[in-house]
Amino acid sequence: MSENGKKHSISRESLLKMFSGSTVLDSISPKAASKDPIAEKENNVPIGYQQTNKIMMQQIRQLKLDVANGKRQIEDLRKENFRLSECLHALEAATENERVEMILNERLKKKLGQLAQISKRCIETMEKHKEDFTIVLSDIG
Repeated sequence: MSENGKKHSISRESLLKMFSGSTVLDSISPKAASKDPIAEKENNVPIGYQQTNKIMMQQIRQLKLDVANGKRQIEDLRKENFRLSECLHALEAATENERVEMILNERLKKKLGQLAQISKRCIETMEKHKEDFTIVLSDIG
């Protein structure tokens, strides 16, 4: 609404100026549009408005995806924070020997996980080489 309380409409040119950063909107100029009212409108909506709406809808979809990803990341960080605070409380409540044992157990779990991954990759590589060797032997014999 304007200062005197009356509604005023936004012209097509004003909208084009407002969204002029888009390359799609740059290609739409009021001078390039036909003077024929049928050519300027589709389903009784000006074509420039339709293109602007499509761009805005795409931006809204992208922003909604970004928000959903952000919420998921926040939840993951909250879980990690809770887990770390539990570990901290356990370490603070433990004696010196228990702390050393907890730290060693944690490091041992990490190393065993790494070794499991390495052994899995080694087995996969050996199986691949076995298949290649079998093919070479069948080609020779």
